[in-house]
Amino acid sequence: MPASPRPGRGCRSMPTGRRATVARMAEERHSILTLYRRLLAARRAHLALSIGDFGLLDAEGDVLAYERRHGAERLIVALNLGGRSHRLELPDWASDCRPLLSTVADAALAGDGTLLLRADEGVILTAD
Repeated sequence: MPASPRPGRGCRSMPTGRRATVARMAEERHSILTLYRRLLAARRAHLALSIGDFGLLDAEGDVLAYERRHGAERLIVALNLGGRSHRLELPDWASDCRPLLSTVADAALAGDGTLLLRADEGVILTAD
């Protein structure tokens, strides 16, 4: 992908038909480049995501959920790999979790100890 929108550069994969460039994607809040940068920043800031222990959580349907833990830090990574919404029942220790990162604008934590994952959504929750 080119760094700038000079003629003959870029691809036509953007929904508006505009050419995709690194410069344009860096400005867009919901671009894949912005998401990757946010994910890398979270990995650098939270050791649990890079060197922490890993444990699968109970989940149904197209949801993959796991805990990452390092020292006192505990995080939940929840991924909805399907095309419809799912509810993930959070473990008791995660009742006060807050969203650290979501692939959509706002992660939907329900007050009943569940997380609503929309189609193709990924969320990282932190219990701090």
